[in-house]
Amino acid sequence: MSCLQDFTTPEQLEDGEMVHCKHCKANTPASKKLDIWRLPKILLVHLKRFVYVEKDRRWVKSLKLIDFPLHNFDPSEFIVNSEDKHLKYNCFAMANHYGAMGA
Repeated sequence: MSCLQDFTTPEQLEDGEMVHCKHCKANTPASKKLDIWRLPKILLVHLKRFVYVEKDRRWVKSLKLIDFPLHNFDPSEFIVNSEDKHLKYNCFAMANHYGAMGA
């Protein structure tokens, strides 16, 4: 599944994140959704590649494969605003961190 699809998918909030209603004084179930409304001329993509391993109680780099287009990247299907529907991006730089977090 695409990382942008995951980013824009609605998320059901858990018990500790419920919305508190001022009128009825109760916590109510809620969901949140992030949308992309506009695109810049230069798009910077930062992937946070560390995951917390509960059993080891530490952060480690994710080994999950990322498949991302380097040429003619078209994010238009994830844009809410129709004005930016024709922007395409080419990758011109990449930084890949090696090692452990905090080391």
